[in-house]
Amino acid sequence: MSKTKAITKREAIETGLITSGGRAITSDEMESIRAMVFDGIGTYLAPEKFELLMQPPPKYAIKSRPGGDGAQYPYLKHGYIKLKLTQIFGLDWDFELLPVFSGEPYRLTPAADSRVVTRNPTLTTFGRLTVRVRNLTDGRVMIEKRITGFGSCEWKNTQEIGDALKNAHSDNIKVCAAPLGPALGLTLYWDDEAMVDDHTERERKQTELDDLKRLMPPSSIAQLLQRAASNWQISAPDICNTLACNIYELMKMNPTDAWQKLVEHYEHHG
Repeated sequence: MSKTKAITKREAIETGLITSGGRAITSDEMESIRAMVFDGIGTYLAPEKFELLMQPPPKYAIKSRPGGDGAQYPYLKHGYIKLKLTQIFGLDWDFELLPVFSGEPYRLTPAADSRVVTRNPTLTTFGRLTVRVRNLTDGRVMIEKRITGFGSCEWKNTQEIGDALKNAHSDNIKVCAAPLGPALGLTLYWDDEAMVDDHTERERKQTELDDLKRLMPPSSIAQLLQRAASNWQISAPDICNTLACNIYELMKMNPTDAWQKLVEHYEHHG
């Protein structure tokens, strides 16, 4: 059995194969991804090309623009996507607009249409991206992946329709390319590790808040009895035993002082 060889940190940084937590992806993990996640693409794609496909885009390549809700959304320029497609698949990829709009390659939605939130008319396209992975020995096509999707853009009144169509065409390529892998924008739609980190941080903050609420002094003895039962599953006789008092004395106690003594006993001494 071969020993798992971890990629060095320098190699990981150079190739981009390093997780957001700082751990380099091992050779065995890469083989698992190559064999299962990418539906055969990694089996025939040259290792250096597959590693390039797995590399998230660098920060300098990620741009942002405002959305309709006012939030900023990340995106990659179409030139970057085309460059990565060529670096990974060579010239063995192509993209075409499909004439699905009554025989036309685009649909024009007037600005007056209530479905449009922009002030300008909108051009919508529907296209298909095809990438091929060939056998490295004889050049036979082993995998042919076709992905379809929509693209769109505003047709600003300062543009010719040809320029607007090019913008929609570029958007369409990016939409179709993203599912292929991190290098082509997949992590802009979903970054699993970032989501895990965010979930962990939210759980940590919620735990801290719950702990704070759990230890905050009650405002009355009645509330003290409820909180003690909830926190430590103890009843009034247990509380009286801990505080060395009877139930009548307990009812006359300052709830803050009584609670601090209970916390000291049950939280600090178990």
